Amino acid sequence: MTALSKFSPGAHKKLGLSHISDVFPTNLFYVIRGRNAWHSTWVTHYFAECMHDSIRTAKDRAEKWREQGSVFTIREQPALAFRSKQGLVLITEINTQLPLGRWIKDYQKEDSEFGLNQDYCRLERFFSKGRTIGSFVKALKDKSVFPDHLPALSKNVFVLVGPDPNALDKSRNPRLKLWKSMSSGANYYLGWREHGSDISGKAVRRIANALADRVSEQKSQA
Repeated sequence: MTALSKFSPGAHKKLGLSHISDVFPTNLFYVIRGRNAWHSTWVTHYFAECMHDSIRTAKDRAEKWREQGSVFTIREQPALAFRSKQGLVLITEINTQLPLGRWIKDYQKEDSEFGLNQDYCRLERFFSKGRTIGSFVKALKDKSVFPDHLPALSKNVFVLVGPDPNALDKSRNPRLKLWKSMSSGANYYLGWREHGSDISGKAVRRIANALADRVSEQKSQA
């Protein structure tokens, strides 16, 4: 259990060449650091190693970043997981209440069965026998798969690596949590107060359902 790093084709060659065996929704733990600024305002900072696969390592990271005036929030962050025998690739989106929301259809405006928004995301067509983790990551830069906007160009989209394929569980819990830090002084560990979160994993769950069906179809044809 550790901080999750960004996927790199050079650093993760074996993972990139491995075949996708499963697609599922999961939750990461996102550490957000706020620091008191001038005129009673708050500034939020985003750092490397802010995404974690466990609440324990997320709290440990907050302790390492801790300095006078710092306040931390740890948020359950919905993520789409692609599993292979070599590990996981995880994709999520920050600065939105509905991560990856543009990938799915708007069912308030469009009366149709569950599926992806083909004007934005055509990953269903992408899946065929033998697809690899690396080919999925390349698809994030492919206009034929994402015709409206490439996820790879977004500063809010994270493509992360989990080295252990079994480190994260499937999660369909609609009620996500967040934890806010409390300080009792520099000589004590941070305390944490649990709250409900306004982040929704609905889009991630729907995308996982659509893509998991395609992966199952390919397995049955193998």
